[in-house]
Amino acid sequence: MRKMIPTLLLFTVAISMPCSPVRAEVGKESDKETVKESSKIDPLVLTVNGIPVTRSDVDRIIALMVTQLPKHMETEKLKAKTEESARDKMVEITLLFQAGSKSLPADFDKQLEELFQEKRSKFTTVAGFEFNLKKLGMTEAEYRNFLRRELIVNNFIKTTYIDKITITDQEIADFYKEKKDGFKIREESRKVSHILVPVDAKATDDQKKAARAKADRLHDRVVKGEDFAEVARKESSDVTARLGGSLDFISKGQMPPPFEKAAYALKKGEISGVVETPLGLHIIQLNDISAAEFETLANVKEKIKDHLKNIEAKKRLNSYLATAKKSAVITVADNK
Repeated sequence: MRKMIPTLLLFTVAISMPCSPVRAEVGKESDKETVKESSKIDPLVLTVNGIPVTRSDVDRIIALMVTQLPKHMETEKLKAKTEESARDKMVEITLLFQAGSKSLPADFDKQLEELFQEKRSKFTTVAGFEFNLKKLGMTEAEYRNFLRRELIVNNFIKTTYIDKITITDQEIADFYKEKKDGFKIREESRKVSHILVPVDAKATDDQKKAARAKADRLHDRVVKGEDFAEVARKESSDVTARLGGSLDFISKGQMPPPFEKAAYALKKGEISGVVETPLGLHIIQLNDISAAEFETLANVKEKIKDHLKNIEAKKRLNSYLATAKKSAVITVADNK
């Protein structure tokens, strides 16, 4: 399902990016001291209910956003807007982290350890893992704290929203029908033959008329029943003449637009009129059609279900965040 994009991706990516570990503990007496200490290492941008959001947090979100923009859009005005959007995204992530921290599953520590081991297993050696942490400017303890936040936010979204959404078989079938092109695994192709009468780009009007007259005569011969392949062998100027004009199967985008348009307008066995392209004048015969292939509904059912759940979860999540922001105490740092 190549064209479907998870609607909660931005949250997932954002919390999967290494960030300041100081937000790993919420609701403790040390929060204010943590804010002061973190600002010495990583400039404070704002706080959300007393929890710090640092410069590196915001910069990582900006980096993610900028990679999704065309180069010509990277203007100063746009960068300023991206800064604002990144700050807002970090506010949302922090609010989700705070909400999720209120009720952790009984096996949370086990989940956290499994997540840590999964991340570390992606490196072939312990030394490689430790080297990567150094590049990120993090200790193992800080990285564990960062993973703790990631797990808390993901658990909150999953248990509060995704797990409570029911998608019916009819909704899945309707989506599959409506978006069927998105499940295409092979484009339709057409087996064609052609006869080419070349026309030089610098040809005179008389030469063009002569070429057209020849193409019209050849067209008359094949539409009246003369064997197309035999006429192509004797009269076509294309290298495919020895093959009876066969181009085998072609797909969209392979041939000049006028040729493609004519070939895809034919029914099996039909012969086109005279078609002009930069190569010259063509007479096209459609020999066969290989239909497009699609993933079956059974194969993509679970993916569609997850996608539809994410769409609905995003709606509910946005509603929750809109309310949470109104009651949150958000303080912008004065770094002057």
